Amino acid sequence: MMRRQDFTIPDSGWHITIYHDATPDRLGEVAASLLDTGESARNVAEAISVLRIPNKGYTYTNYAGRVTVSIISYSTNACQRANTIEHELKHIVEHLSTYYGVDPKSEQAAYLQGYVGARLVTFAYNR
Repeated sequence: MMRRQDFTIPDSGWHITIYHDATPDRLGEVAASLLDTGESARNVAEAISVLRIPNKGYTYTNYAGRVTVSIISYSTNACQRANTIEHELKHIVEHLSTYYGVDPKSEQAAYLQGYVGARLVTFAYNR
């Protein structure tokens, strides 16, 4: 069952939406969210075709709007699920670090990853 997670990073106002366990029958909602956030129709179509496959993910950031949408497709096992979650977390942190000019090897980036990762993982594994 797909679930949607929304949170904002304090002090920055950056909004993050994460779709967990996206299944092919729910990808219309995902596509609408990506389009609403500013992703191109072409990229959305490509993302949706990839997300129909298990163990995949996609992350889009609208830098001007300070908003990120990340999708984690349904997984075939716990190891694959953890892999996809960590993979998309890396993209989220890279996007935020790029916007704020944070060195990805810095403590600041590590704290950002911890903050976002804790929320993502806690939500993902609490059903």
